[in-house]
Amino acid sequence: MNCEICFLPMEVRVTVPAGTTVLEGARKVGLPLTSLCTGNGACGKCLIISDRKTEGLSQLTLAENLSLGAELTAQGYRLACLTRVSRDVDIWIPSESLRAWVPLAKESAKVLDLSSYPPRQDFGGVKQVLGIAVDLGTTTLAGYLHDLKSQTLWRSAAVPNPQALYGADVLTRSNYGVNSPDGSKELRAALFQGLNELLITLLQGSGWPRGDVERIVLVGNAFMHHSFLGLDLRSLSQHPFAPVLTEGLTLRVADLGERFPFCLSRRLWWRCCPLWEDSSGATSWQGFWPQGLFIPRNRSYLWT
Repeated sequence: MNCEICFLPMEVRVTVPAGTTVLEGARKVGLPLTSLCTGNGACGKCLIISDRKTEGLSQLTLAENLSLGAELTAQGYRLACLTRVSRDVDIWIPSESLRAWVPLAKESAKVLDLSSYPPRQDFGGVKQVLGIAVDLGTTTLAGYLHDLKSQTLWRSAAVPNPQALYGADVLTRSNYGVNSPDGSKELRAALFQGLNELLITLLQGSGWPRGDVERIVLVGNAFMHHSFLGLDLRSLSQHPFAPVLTEGLTLRVADLGERFPFCLSRRLWWRCCPLWEDSSGATSWQGFWPQGLFIPRNRSYLWT
């Protein structure tokens, strides 16, 4: 049996199976409900309001009573993570329950000349070859569009990381991925959704066809690296938080699986930078490119 949840005052509707929590329904439509504990009732932040006479919601739990107190429960307050639906319901989302959200996308068309940096690969008679550097940030996904032949940075763009719906920090998300059924798959699907949005934003105003993109390089902390590749997150959710894989990888879009279609060619090469041995992962590489610092053998991941 399916149920419809109508989120007010935004009037966003979603159809979910009976027994689904209100928080899961909100995540399905991308509503950024605050949830610091990944949905186990511990943080008390995912407040919702319902008419106490409304049928179709699970009974108040002991955790809700303890977290909210008699005054709030009397006003119809519930915790979205512990409230399950059994029929069509209307749910009011108070403003304090919505995470502060950055603009959907932002971009810059500032052109930077990088020709003074290390020798570029010889692309022969090709007129133009594009490369994209992507920073998989915990809160923001950032992309940089380069002309590899002229060594020019043409555009940059940034979008919110959709994984923020599952927790504000990587440890919370790791725990969600490990402890929730299909949690890792949900996190990965959200990341790929954000990557598609970033790439489309980056290329839309460039005037260049997507087929001109030759390669993409990604950097990120250990969690973002593992989430992108679909690696086991269990080792990152407990001390000593050791990554499963630290080496850099080169793969095609097609290797990422049919579940994750991209706006770019499936023959496109992706390069994941290697991780440092601490939780910073590969993020430090992003500061190396503008400074002309390179990985072993004096080769740039993007320009070679």
